[in-house]
Amino acid sequence: MYIDRGDRDTNKQLFDSLQNVSGEIETALADSLEWERLEHARACRISAVRDGSINGTPESLEELQKWMVERLLAVKRVFTPHLQELVG
Repeated sequence: MYIDRGDRDTNKQLFDSLQNVSGEIETALADSLEWERLEHARACRISAVRDGSINGTPESLEELQKWMVERLLAVKRVFTPHLQELVG
């Protein structure tokens, strides 16, 4: 998730609010996330990380694709209520 609402302070406040409930979010996702406030940038980033390569076998690429879709749907499900509460 890339947080950029056009204003550095707004982005950092939104990120901090989400990070304050990071334990709850990660528990709901059953996965750990990378929380990157990116002090040098206007935006912030939250990501799920997994090893993989575009040069993988067809089977490994299929598994990676499945994981990515599952993560995307889980992130949407878990983050939506928090974001609606924060930004309306």
